[in-house]
Amino acid sequence: MKKLLLILTLITSGLIYAQVGIGTDMPNSSAQLEIVSGNRGILIPQVSLLSVTDQTTISAGNIESLLVYNTSTTTTLNPGYYYWYLGSWNKMMVDTDLPDNIVFWDVVNNAFTYIDVNGDTQPINIADLETLTFLGLNSDGHTLDYTDEEGVVTSIDLGAVIKNFETITTVIENAD
Repeated sequence: MKKLLLILTLITSGLIYAQVGIGTDMPNSSAQLEIVSGNRGILIPQVSLLSVTDQTTISAGNIESLLVYNTSTTTTLNPGYYYWYLGSWNKMMVDTDLPDNIVFWDVVNNAFTYIDVNGDTQPINIADLETLTFLGLNSDGHTLDYTDEEGVVTSIDLGAVIKNFETITTVIENAD
């Protein structure tokens, strides 16, 4: 009986999957690790990176999504949080890292704006930058209507354009 219990315990122990909790007896089931504290934080490892492609500072190798706090200042790095992605260290941005002129797309109001060097919001009117035209096939299947940016409609006869150099092929659905 003891042997059976030991074998059963060994078999089922491989099937048990549990979460780890620090500061809690009941970690959330969707988290692999849950840390709870009312007066303390998490200290991310602090390292001195040599460059954005530094592969020597982390002794066990850089893996995707590895997070560190860089303490050094170089020509390409400043102190801050960095994560390893696609062969380089990428800084997690803060508002002081952003340039003075920032572009925004407001999906609610469908507006495109930027903040200039004086801190003023300036609209960017896309319609002023885009030439709005339309080209559509008429119901006769032989003419196109082209509407230019001023709204002037020009009809194009496909038969006259193609003449004898090409053939016009019409595909219809046979109801039989």
